Amino acid sequence: MTNFRCRPATETDRRFIQWMDELTETFGDETQPLGDDYRDTRRAYVDMWDEKQGGVIIEATELSDDDYAALEGDVKRNDPFEPGFNRSEAFRAGAYAGARTGASANEEGESGAEGLNILRRAVPVGAAWLRCFDAKEPGYGFVDNAIPEVAIAIRPAMVGRRLSQVLVRALLEHARELGYPGVSLAVDDRNPRAAKAYVKAGFDRVGRSTFPDHDVMVYRF
Repeated sequence: MTNFRCRPATETDRRFIQWMDELTETFGDETQPLGDDYRDTRRAYVDMWDEKQGGVIIEATELSDDDYAALEGDVKRNDPFEPGFNRSEAFRAGAYAGARTGASANEEGESGAEGLNILRRAVPVGAAWLRCFDAKEPGYGFVDNAIPEVAIAIRPAMVGRRLSQVLVRALLEHARELGYPGVSLAVDDRNPRAAKAYVKAGFDRVGRSTFPDHDVMVYRF
């Protein structure tokens, strides 16, 4: 049976986070085009992120046969800004030596030609990361300078497994440990299921914004 675990995000996860950020843009549907202004969104939410701001990766180990097969082919779009990077190869289940065996979280293999550690022991299946914005250049869910904004996504093959709930809980604990007074996020009106999930997790609606139309929500510690 597939097992899942969470760990802090590091710089080595940047390319995976880039993929996850694209999924936030299209509500997880890679058949949908990215917006004309997505390059600016990528810069704001990923290029300007670093591990000191915080983030969590959820990984899968000891994959069942069905999950292994699903994670072999759920990448449908390569990076639009780095066409030389083979995302499909880098993040398929077979690129991770411990995907079947559930090796220790600290065990790592040799670096691959892509510049990634493609033999890491667990398959990344989702990410939640924190971006510290300020009033001069706010994000969509900006509240104030002290409260970072959350971005979160689950890769297509793992949607429907309630992993986002696990990921949110892990991120909240991580943010608390980092000393933040709370976290915020933006929920697009076209994603009502997410809005309900965040309310259930303890987030409060604190504002509205447009372009696109969305609620601003906050979880305070």
